[in-house]
Amino acid sequence: MQTLNQTMEKSIEVFSEASDIFIEYADKISILKEQLETEKLSLAVLGQFKRGKSSLINALLGGSFLPIAALPLTALPTQVSFGNTRTASVTFTNGHVENKLFNDDKAMSSFLSEYVTEEQNPQNKKSIKSVEITYPSDFLSKGIVLIDTPGIGSTFRHNTDTVMEFIDKCDAALFVLSVDPPITENELDFLKYIQKHISKLFFVLNKIDYFSMEDTEKVHSFLKKVLTETLSFADSTTVFKISAKNAIKAKNDLDPVAFEKSGVPFLEKELELFFKNGKKEVLREAVHRKFLQVLDEAVLQASLRIKTLEMPLEELKRKRGELECRLASIKGDREYTFGMLNIDKKQAADFCETRIEELKKKTSAHFGKILDAICAENDNLAIKDNIEEIIVDEIPFFFSNEFTTETKLISDKVESILAKYSSKINLHIDAVRFLAASIFDLKCEHIATDIKIKMKRLPYWENQTSKSTLIFPADGIFDVLMPASIKKKRIMERASKKLETLITQNLENMRWSILQNIETTFREFRNTAEDKISKTIDSIILAITSAEKIKEKEAQIIARETDCLNRLLVKVSSLFVFDSSTE
Repeated sequence: MQTLNQTMEKSIEVFSEASDIFIEYADKISILKEQLETEKLSLAVLGQFKRGKSSLINALLGGSFLPIAALPLTALPTQVSFGNTRTASVTFTNGHVENKLFNDDKAMSSFLSEYVTEEQNPQNKKSIKSVEITYPSDFLSKGIVLIDTPGIGSTFRHNTDTVMEFIDKCDAALFVLSVDPPITENELDFLKYIQKHISKLFFVLNKIDYFSMEDTEKVHSFLKKVLTETLSFADSTTVFKISAKNAIKAKNDLDPVAFEKSGVPFLEKELELFFKNGKKEVLREAVHRKFLQVLDEAVLQASLRIKTLEMPLEELKRKRGELECRLASIKGDREYTFGMLNIDKKQAADFCETRIEELKKKTSAHFGKILDAICAENDNLAIKDNIEEIIVDEIPFFFSNEFTTETKLISDKVESILAKYSSKINLHIDAVRFLAASIFDLKCEHIATDIKIKMKRLPYWENQTSKSTLIFPADGIFDVLMPASIKKKRIMERASKKLETLITQNLENMRWSILQNIETTFREFRNTAEDKISKTIDSIILAITSAEKIKEKEAQIIARETDCLNRLLVKVSSLFVFDSSTE
């Protein structure tokens, strides 16, 4: 029996000898075959934001080339593979590629910051498609491609979405946790998802330098319990305790003792053992799965073409007319769905307005109590100083928390609405597909067409907060001469008005940005839905019209084409049987 590699080689030959429309399948399998032969394994570094993923990669590779900062940073997946020199290749969505060579880590880190960080490329406004870098590290020389990913569960919702879309490209993963806190609900949900998509996971407990040895052991035991009891991982699952920060410092200081204490060497040894003994099995499993998917696509394509070619021309034209007529009849249902979508968009905007009004009351009451407390506890001079302190500390703190809460509530509302309409769009697409299947007498299965349009969440509220402060004017003669009680009252009135203005400004900023976000999200959803439905219809009509054009030619051409396709189906069917266990 042929091995997986031999079967892929045979399939490339089969598809290359077929008609031009099957060349794409040969290309897809060639890429898989190359991955298997070169034994290149993609090892993603996953986890919640601020767990120290970039620091861990720097520690493993013995450098400081990936940007590190105090705020959620990585905005795009960054692929790191072995190279004799430091290079970076940035590919833009328009096809432009920017290549750069670096002499040191500092220059490389500065360059990458322009493209892969939220600060300098918020929500990927620079339209970067991919970032690939090479780095001279023995760790990578074993055929490993390390992938630094954005953090899940941050205020930057699009970061989570980016990681979810990237999962299928990963063969194995390092899941990074830390002691502050050890694990969150977002991480639990994420782990439940990737358990089904990634066959090999390594768990890392980072930042152990934050806690005492005793407290670290408690956290470690807690994590082990969660992994085994809640997520059903094996009791033998290892959670590596490390300090990436201390490892980087130890390597820079050439201190082997400190490096050993960082815990990173134990992780390196386990990974090296996996690269030596387990990498091939994981890689073969991933390639095997993707190869079968390509074969399934090819069988469907060939079967559809055969069916249209075998149908008599007059019958084909009649059925095309029937299809077009019935498509027109279900178009009204589609328009009704989009009309209801507009109504629900209005409801989402009304919900936002209601939440902002409720927040306005809550904000006024909150700061009113603070002003009353300051008035009761301080003299006139201290009142001014304390009120200034509120503007510096309390407003950013308060709005940061409230902004996170409100945007989540509104985002959840919008996403629940769109989830309902995503199901409706699925029904419309299925109606088209099943209609075509009934005409061509083909077997048709439901295919989920999930429209992943998420409401983007803005960054930390501190960045949105007005920079205005309560600056009290100097006391005039009238202020100096008036009684202390009246003067105090005037100060409080001025403070109340100033605070009210600031609160209104911040609330209006929030209201405007969220309403704009709702409008954009619903518009993107409708555009995507209409595009998916149109492409489904166009592909079916194209299949029919293409068959009609061929049928209008000589019967010998049709017979030859059908014969070629039938022989291709026989060949492809034989490719499903092979030995995937060994090479």
